[in-house]
Amino acid sequence: MKQSKQISRKVYRTSKTPEIPINTKESNAKGDQLALAACISLIIGAVAVLGLGGYWSISGLIRATDPHHLNWASIFGSIVIAIMSFLIARALVNLSFFGAATIAVRMGAWKSLEIVTRQALKLQKILPNSSAWASMILAQSFLSRGEYKQALAIAEDEWKRFGEDKRQNQNMGPLCAAAGMASQADGDYKTTLVWNDRAIAKINAVLEELNSPKKTLFARALALQSGEVTAQLRIPLAAACFNNACIYFNSMDYRRAKENYRKTIENAVKAPDFPNKAEIIKTSNDQLARLKSA
Repeated sequence: MKQSKQISRKVYRTSKTPEIPINTKESNAKGDQLALAACISLIIGAVAVLGLGGYWSISGLIRATDPHHLNWASIFGSIVIAIMSFLIARALVNLSFFGAATIAVRMGAWKSLEIVTRQALKLQKILPNSSAWASMILAQSFLSRGEYKQALAIAEDEWKRFGEDKRQNQNMGPLCAAAGMASQADGDYKTTLVWNDRAIAKINAVLEELNSPKKTLFARALALQSGEVTAQLRIPLAAACFNNACIYFNSMDYRRAKENYRKTIENAVKAPDFPNKAEIIKTSNDQLARLKSA
């Protein structure tokens, strides 16, 4: 009888998180080739657009600025062509990295994924909006392969750059959640709570913004895709809440454990299928049942 009580007490004071699945597969060689080919092709296209646009705009300016006859319409047109060429070229370069990364993720080509995202990080001054999403994808790739220290290093660098930038919340939230899982896998629970709290705050801010009334036509157009974005964001949000709940439970902070288990269930049931979803929901319900009297 004493032994059974000791066992039940031990179970009550421990709550294990699902293990992070480690990808031990080799990178998909065909996927690597396709992703890199797509990236290089779009960069070549960007260079071509910039070169041709520059040639036409400079030629037009030379003809339009004839000292005997200034053609202001041609001058204006040449300037517009130059600006549009630059913007289109920059968009193509951005698309080259984002598109290649998307192909690599879908085909399990993690080598090209890490090459492309690292290059995007090097070009952050030219492509400032590429930094946060590239860091997020790169950190998630390292996490999936068990490279926890590298995932944390990427997250820490990005937090220094954009941690306080509200415009990057959509990327920073999942990035912080990945860092939380990496630090937890390393056994650093204090740091895990910090990263998870950051993830929860960032993702909740995005969800609140997506659910707020849209005043402009552009915002309304974006809102049409908000349902899918919201559902995807609930995956890292549920994971962050669940991992926090387990840490609080094991440290016998049952009040915060209950709060996070409830948030886990609330977000997990609204999220699309993801690894360990059923296990997380079941564990959260079981722990809440145990904590009714706590």
